Amino acid sequence: MYLAIKSLLINIIFPLNFWDKIKFIKLFAQKILNKKIVNPSVSFEILKFKNTEIALSSSKGDIWSFIEIFDLQEYRSIFDLLSKENFKPFTLIDLGANIGLTYLYFKQLNLIKNYIGVEPLEDNIRSLHFNTFSKNSLIIQKAVWTDNKGVNFSNDKENNSNSISKSGKIKTQSITLDEIFQNQKDDIFLKMDIEGAEYEILNKDLNTISKKVKYLAIEFHNIKDNNYQKYINDISKHYKILEIKKDTEDYSLVFGINLNS
Repeated sequence: MYLAIKSLLINIIFPLNFWDKIKFIKLFAQKILNKKIVNPSVSFEILKFKNTEIALSSSKGDIWSFIEIFDLQEYRSIFDLLSKENFKPFTLIDLGANIGLTYLYFKQLNLIKNYIGVEPLEDNIRSLHFNTFSKNSLIIQKAVWTDNKGVNFSNDKENNSNSISKSGKIKTQSITLDEIFQNQKDDIFLKMDIEGAEYEILNKDLNTISKKVKYLAIEFHNIKDNNYQKYINDISKHYKILEIKKDTEDYSLVFGINLNS
């Protein structure tokens, strides 16, 4: 616990100015106290973090993602892999973009050439537009799926996240990977955090991904209830992979670099 608090102080709290420290502590306290957010799309603060303004609400999803990316350095492993390669700025295709924190991480490292953020949840869109605003950014308010006929999903208001579900009460437009990949000629970094729908997407589109995507980051959910090892084996046919498992959370993060690139 002491080391976790020390890390949070060094990596998150100290880089903030006084008033932004107060704002973050307030948001973090609301998260700890499980304070219900009526509307995350308007209940957020603007923090200046390492010369970058970030719109952040106190939802568990926003706060935990911020800590994972900027404190725990979730993407550091793939950045270390990239550093050993002859890499250049890429197009980040962000499936399950949430509020765009992955974009901000790679932007600070000067690795973003273009950005496509795909996010169906209305509550996230305003923050996502703010955090990724650029002439080279495109936001698509849809869910990525195996077809473009629309899909149902259920929404977890507490964590400001959603998951595709046949019994879900929220209907949203959908878009396929083929549509997203159209006219993409630069190197692609594909980040996929789509709350369980990754299995369906990989079943249909892994071959397409392997032909189009140079760098890959997939968050696997509910790995105990799916044939997780099969997907790892299938991905490893096309990618040099680095796997980070979090078994206590039934969760795994997989990074890959295309073997044919």
